Amino acid sequence: MAFCTLRMIEVLLADVYQNEDNNCNINTQMWKGGDTDAEITFRPLINQSICPTFWLSKWLNQTERQQLDKPLWLLKRINKHATVEFTSKSIYQVMEQAGIENNHAVTSIRAVSFTKAFSLGFSKIAIDRFSRHSDSSMVTLKQCDKKQQ
Repeated sequence: MAFCTLRMIEVLLADVYQNEDNNCNINTQMWKGGDTDAEITFRPLINQSICPTFWLSKWLNQTERQQLDKPLWLLKRINKHATVEFTSKSIYQVMEQAGIENNHAVTSIRAVSFTKAFSLGFSKIAIDRFSRHSDSSMVTLKQCDKKQQ
């Protein structure tokens, strides 16, 4: 959910670290509503198929990113590091590597995360605060209307 509610530029500039206790930290900057640093911590779960730390550690080991000063996102097809201009393309590349079909718009994935949070019982205020999206309630309503049709 953290990846879906962050803006693409915030995901692109994020850095991922794995701690000694197998927690994964995602560090990024949030620009909407004031420039602040954000740290999102994922803790291990018993079920590895849904455990974000398991999949993040596998992905970090696969990318062979030994030095911390290297950018996190690498476009493997062209063997270049992702830049701000290639933000959307780099997100699609990561989705493809994760086995997700790339026929969904990145912004619609973010919108679906609002719908999922709403269906889990979170209030509109909680969704607005978590996503920093002023119109998340309207996005949620649009997504709910699509499902009912």
